[in-house]
Amino acid sequence: MPPESLRSDIVLEARMRVDGPAGEPIAVLNVGRLGLTMYVLRDRILCDFRRGATTNAAHPDLPRVDVTHRVDMTAEHRLRLQTSKGRMWVAVDGETVIHGVMIKEWPLEDTWFGRPGDSVGEAWFRDVNYESANDTEPPFSWSWTGRSGRFPDQYVIDHMLEIQPNPPGADKRPDNGYSSWLQLPGGDIFLSITPIAMTTGQWATCTRRAFRSTISMKG
Repeated sequence: MPPESLRSDIVLEARMRVDGPAGEPIAVLNVGRLGLTMYVLRDRILCDFRRGATTNAAHPDLPRVDVTHRVDMTAEHRLRLQTSKGRMWVAVDGETVIHGVMIKEWPLEDTWFGRPGDSVGEAWFRDVNYESANDTEPPFSWSWTGRSGRFPDQYVIDHMLEIQPNPPGADKRPDNGYSSWLQLPGGDIFLSITPIAMTTGQWATCTRRAFRSTISMKG
């Protein structure tokens, strides 16, 4: 669950290591709404807490010192991203190495961790913990450990069924709305789906395909 607002206090902590080419983000820890993104490289971590450039404007080939901490991430470390009353800080193995102040909300982002789609390296997570204390919504707590033998997104794997994949691409921005479902008295589920594939930047030219399907639920 993402934080309720910029005033929410969060903790996102992971024990992990990575391996891959130098100079490229291999894994990410991201907190939606607060705009906190930690990039994990093989020799450093970057936390872009203000969503500005992570490089030095005067020296584009050099990272900004206020968002960067050099650490050998091919060895396992515990990374902790935490906020309190508008302040944020990053700790490595219990030592604070990056800190700053949050100034803006980013409401349309997910809270997630893992390898980004363009990563060419590998990431190993031993355990992950996430907590959010909110103003009006109930507090939220989630934890996962590799020793459980379950995937971090096991709930999604167990409870979601993909009917027709419609992934985004360079030439389309799919719209998977206009869908509805109804569970029938016998237990079957009736689906009505109208996916739309839109050409990037050309909302007037789109492809619409409607279909109906019935799923039988069997034990």
